[in-house]
Amino acid sequence: MTAAAGSDWRKLGSSDDFYAAFVFMDEARRSRYGDVSPTNTPAFATKMANASDADLVFAHALVGPSDLLIGVRAKSFKELVETVQTKIQPYVDEGHFVHKLQSHIIISIVGRIDFTKDAFDGEKRSIPAMRAWVLATAGSRPQGATSDPGGKPLSDALGLEAEIGENEHVKLIAKVIGGYDYFIYVEAEKMKEMQSVVDRWIRNRREFIATDTRIVMDED
Repeated sequence: MTAAAGSDWRKLGSSDDFYAAFVFMDEARRSRYGDVSPTNTPAFATKMANASDADLVFAHALVGPSDLLIGVRAKSFKELVETVQTKIQPYVDEGHFVHKLQSHIIISIVGRIDFTKDAFDGEKRSIPAMRAWVLATAGSRPQGATSDPGGKPLSDALGLEAEIGENEHVKLIAKVIGGYDYFIYVEAEKMKEMQSVVDRWIRNRREFIATDTRIVMDED
C-alpha cells in the first residue's frame, strides 16, 4: 500500500536551518579485564526517551551491532555538540553502561512525521508494532552518468528520497555524514510487512551498494 508521492511527504530541514544527529551507543560487556554489570537496554532506552529534555528526540534499543540509537536535535550546531557532550557522553565517562559512541550529523531530512519528541512518542501518535532503521550506503557514479551499466535510469538524491518515500511505511529519510549515507526509518504492523518494505523499496535500489537493517526492540 502506498501513498501518492508528496501527499504527506515534506522537507523537514537541511544543514542551513536544521541541527540534528544520530548517536549510536554500544553497551559495555563483561570481560576478564573487568566486571561490568549488564544493563537492561530497552529499559535504559525508555528512561532516556522519557527524559523531559526535548533535545533528545528518541532513544531506540536495537537488534544489531549497536545497542542503542539516539536522535538529537538542537537550535545550533554548537548546542548540538553540547547536547551530545553533556547529556549522552557522561554515560561513557561513568563506564557503567556505554563504552563507545558514534555520531552521524544529519545534513538534510525529509519525511511524513516530524523529527520531534512528540512524533516518536507512542502515547501521542499511534506507532505500529514493528519499527526499523535502515542504514544505506550509496554507490558513486561516473560524472554525468544517468543510468547503470544495464541501462536502467538512476535517480538523483532528491528523486531517490521521493521515490522511496512513496511507500507510506517509510516515515523518515535522513542524509547524513559518517559511515553511512542515509538513515531510513520504517514502521509496519508485522515482520512480513516490514521485510517487504525493506526488500522491495530500499534494498533493491540500484543507487545503494549496501544496506544494514536494525530492528527496534520493544521498550519496557
